[in-house]
Amino acid sequence: MEKAAVLAGMLILNGKQTDYDGYRKYTWQKLSGIFSPSYNCVFDSETGWFARWGDSLDDDTEWCPFGNELVDIEISAGDCSSGAGNGASGFCRWCYKNNTAHNGHHMSLESFKMVLDHMPPTCFQVALGITDADKHPDLIEIMKYCRENDIVPNLTTAGYGLPQELLEEIASLAGAVAVSAYPHNTALAYETIRKFQNAGLEQVNMHLLYYADNMPFVYSVLHDIEMGYVQPQAVVLLGLKPKGRGSNLKPLPPDEFTKLMKYCLEHNIPVGMDSCSASKVLKAVDDLGIEGPQREHFHTVVEPCESGLFSIYVNVDGKVFPCSFTEGGKWGSKPQGINLLSVGDFVEDVWNHVAIEDWRDALLHNKRACPVYRID
Repeated sequence: MEKAAVLAGMLILNGKQTDYDGYRKYTWQKLSGIFSPSYNCVFDSETGWFARWGDSLDDDTEWCPFGNELVDIEISAGDCSSGAGNGASGFCRWCYKNNTAHNGHHMSLESFKMVLDHMPPTCFQVALGITDADKHPDLIEIMKYCRENDIVPNLTTAGYGLPQELLEEIASLAGAVAVSAYPHNTALAYETIRKFQNAGLEQVNMHLLYYADNMPFVYSVLHDIEMGYVQPQAVVLLGLKPKGRGSNLKPLPPDEFTKLMKYCLEHNIPVGMDSCSASKVLKAVDDLGIEGPQREHFHTVVEPCESGLFSIYVNVDGKVFPCSFTEGGKWGSKPQGINLLSVGDFVEDVWNHVAIEDWRDALLHNKRACPVYRID
């Protein structure tokens, strides 16, 4: 946390200060920070580097009482070409959103602006949920609006609907792009990663879904990275959630996940993971006998579920859920979601809504392991 202390000092010394109820926000160059007696953070919008702490640098605060740090906004549903290589069914059998190439539904630019305008000053980043990039008519305007409000836009793509001009516009606005690699789009995914890198975007990652039946594919991709055929900044391992069409697939057993982590570490493959995989990663660290600075590093950077603690999800209709996997009646007293487009104050009406508070209590009581799905 030494870096956090240095950057916090620079922010407070040089930054513009804005006072809010219970905390102060500082901005300076590419740095932003929130400071209060119980919650503090520093964010570098250029590199994505982020750190948070409580009443001291050694204290891990449980949640942010002032609002979310990140918002995941679904701006497109359906209209997805990714399933085109999956036989007669025409859809990906692992898709937890049940997307198809039909029934496209997009959040309007006006609705997106209303959603973003509700975000508190603690919100630094937005993850844009989109299917084919060229299907949303206002994608670039949406990303520009994020930048105009000092919020960094990030997105995930399978590589479909990305003509060169659109790709370059995205690269000029995004903080980071993740490219999803699947058996049916591997060549396209590799090419898309290289194109974003050639367009000058440094933060280009690969999303790699793992489950029991697709490990030969996962290892083939990792081998390609090892051989230099494709060089994402990092491979982000995504665990299968038993939702949507993925409900009938088998998750990867913990001992097999440990083997996967061992392979990445032994072959010097830069690896990250979704928060749903955090407990598996830390178990793998124990199983592999990792000690010293490397163990300390994993325990510092690997974070379990942060939904409702530091992040929130908004679906294409402007309804709020703790995360995208809880959409559809899988959480608490508000299964239909909280309509963000009709609330007044976000912190009072959403962040402190009884349904979100109940979720937060359940998550913390469960040591931040998912209280809805069995994913270990």
